[in-house]
Amino acid sequence: LKTIYKILSGEPIIVVASVDAIFYNMPHKNVFIKNTFTLKPNDTIEILSLATKLIDLGYERVEIVEGSGQFAQRGGIIDIFSPLNDEPYRIEFFGDEIDTIRTFDVASQRSKNKVDSALIYPARETIIDSDRIQAIVSNLEKDLELKYKSYSKKNKEAAERLRSRVKENIEKLKNFRYFEGIDSYMLYLYNSSNFFIDYFDNPIVILDESGRIVQRINTGYEEFEDTFKSLLDKGDVMPLQGEYFFPPEYIIDSINKNKIIALNMLPRVVDDIKPLSIVNFNAISMNPLSGNIEFLINE
Repeated sequence: LKTIYKILSGEPIIVVASVDAIFYNMPHKNVFIKNTFTLKPNDTIEILSLATKLIDLGYERVEIVEGSGQFAQRGGIIDIFSPLNDEPYRIEFFGDEIDTIRTFDVASQRSKNKVDSALIYPARETIIDSDRIQAIVSNLEKDLELKYKSYSKKNKEAAERLRSRVKENIEKLKNFRYFEGIDSYMLYLYNSSNFFIDYFDNPIVILDESGRIVQRINTGYEEFEDTFKSLLDKGDVMPLQGEYFFPPEYIIDSINKNKIIALNMLPRVVDDIKPLSIVNFNAISMNPLSGNIEFLINE
């Protein structure tokens, strides 16, 4: 979450990611932008409305705030621990107006320093507005019935398994909002989504061994397709959940739309990654440092 915030804030950042980490649909970046806000003394907001908003943003309501992503309310005081901060905020209200904002110590629960503002950021990557839940549930139930009917004709056991599993997740969505595996329902949750690189403005994409990266993109998708087909046949997933995983053509096309530096040990051109120019330079391999600073200095 801190990485997403830094990317969207526009500050210079270097992000190192594996190929497997970029396969999946992510909420559109505007979801994070829209749901990030700042609270200041003298701001007017109903404390109940703020608590409801925090639940929408994935915060867990607790009696005492002890960790990131939690909030607690006691009368006219609300404690919030944003994932972006090392310390939580204690916001005191006078009626519907924010009186003071302080940081506080989690261990002692004592207030510390007064601050001018509190930046509130989503507590999880998947954010569901309360007013969207009914529409999400309706779409899930509609698709479930269609798939159930198609299963019933050839695999009654898979049909019943799918209905039971999805109905259970629908109840979790209604009652708890968030549950393990909710990310796989991404295309039900949002009208649009993003590829990870779409979060950046004009990035430079550095590929370490582009041939291996393209190979992993293709084999990773093949592995996903095989696994998903098996789950689909058993009635463990809905068909639309298969689109949670981007196909290779989309990933490679998205990469090619940006400035690319491909680092390859051997001077070869990968068909899917087309360089504008090739620069050759000599390099020598180094022995593992193993944390030995003196060895690094000598080298």
